[in-house]
Amino acid sequence: GDGRLTVNEGGIRGDPLPARDSAYRVLCVGGSTTECLYLDDRETWPRLLQDELAARLGRPAWVGNVGIS
Repeated sequence: GDGRLTVNEGGIRGDPLPARDSAYRVLCVGGSTTECLYLDDRETWPRLLQDELAARLGRPAWVGNVGIS
């Protein structure tokens, strides 16, 4: 089916970068397994990591994805 690949204003796949003190921030760097080109934004492992971190930490988390095949 159709998938969504969203890139923020900084050229990073993911949500807009939050202010430094407003969220726990992680940047994922790697190759094709990080890029997850053919997956919808919500299905990539960096997004799943973001959701899991937010749930476990009990505060907002941001995980950006700059993987390139």
